[in-house]
Amino acid sequence: MNPDPSSEPATAASAPTKHTPFFFQGIDWRTAARYAAILGLLSSFSQCLSDLNLQKSQAWPWWEFLRLFCLYAPCAFMGAVFALKTGLEPFLANRPSGWLGKGRQLMIFGVIPGVAIALSFHRMFAPFRFSPRIPAYLREMDSFYDSFVLSLRAAVTEEVVFRFFLLAAFYYILTRMLQPLRDRGWTRLGWLAVLGSILLSAWLFGLIHGSFGFTTAFLAGVVFGGIFWRAGFESALISHFVADFIFFNLTYVGE
Repeated sequence: MNPDPSSEPATAASAPTKHTPFFFQGIDWRTAARYAAILGLLSSFSQCLSDLNLQKSQAWPWWEFLRLFCLYAPCAFMGAVFALKTGLEPFLANRPSGWLGKGRQLMIFGVIPGVAIALSFHRMFAPFRFSPRIPAYLREMDSFYDSFVLSLRAAVTEEVVFRFFLLAAFYYILTRMLQPLRDRGWTRLGWLAVLGSILLSAWLFGLIHGSFGFTTAFLAGVVFGGIFWRAGFESALISHFVADFIFFNLTYVGE
């Protein structure tokens, strides 16, 4: 006698089905949107301010501001998503320590490394002050305001893209890639994801600075990535700004 054909489907239906979690499942949308709005506005403002200064223009470029916001805000949003997916807290202000300790970290991991980078790079690049391989807008700087707005633009936009977004993205990808090994008992491989994300984001950071500045930009990217990981986005931004501002003034404005 043939078995009841309805019995097999019933058994299969009763077996638990495993579903792959949706990528955006469990994301705190308000937090991600807040980070995207703040960093998108800050990046767009700093770049437009720098462009106004370079072009000697008086009219605020609203359409350009909007275009840049549509570029930087998604980067910041995805950086926040990757950070939330991996449990990474990108902001020093949100980390569990007192304000005195946070101020100390801003000084130790922000200001001091920035000064060291600036002095090192000035020593390396001062002989090439008038080289045609140096961008014209750097060679033509003649005031502290020029160096300030350019340093602000570079620090904000590059830290948002290369540390907040790309470093967090690489960390998420590498963490997922290493998870099977960690499930098999290799529990100490977490540092590979950290190191790999810092190196990969620094490599891309070096590429955008061209062949002439690749090595120094890559090394600076490694330092900024380590600072971002250890002391948050604010420390990396301050370190980047201080490094550029002092370097520009010593190498170009001061000559």
